[in-house]
Order: sequence, then structure tokens, then C-alpha cells
Amino acid sequence: MANIAAMGRRNQPGLIIVDRAEGTELKITELLNRKIPASPLDYPWETCMTMAGSWSYMPGDKYKSAFTIIHNLVDIVA
Repeated sequence: MANIAAMGRRNQPGLIIVDRAEGTELKITELLNRKIPASPLDYPWETCMTMAGSWSYMPGDKYKSAFTIIHNLVDIVA
């Protein structure tokens, strides 16, 4: 994985790599499940956020409103 990361960064400096395997040296971002930090973080991060209540398709799942999704995006960028 380290070789792949080095190759990727040579071709695209600043590339963010998230390796979710525990104990690896490539864990350079914090993974936040369904959360947006209350204040800006000084390092790269990502959040896994669903558009509905489930991680996969569920018949009858209730989707978030367009307002909520756009508001989340604005919060993340701001």
C-alpha cells in the first residue's frame, strides 16, 4: 500500500488517502461516521454520511430533505 500511495502522490501532490486498515501508517485522515465537526479541523478528514437512514437501499427508507443535505454540505465547506 505504501508504494501505491507514493505513486499516487507523485502523480497528484496533496492526494488524500484513507486507509481504513487498523495499524497502518497511511491513516492520515480522521473518519467521522455521520458527523460534521463543530469547528474546523487542521488536518484532512472525511465523513461518511447517508442521504437516508440506511447505508444501503431499503424500500421505504426516509430520505433527508434537500434543505438538510445542502445545509450539511455548506457546514462542511464552511
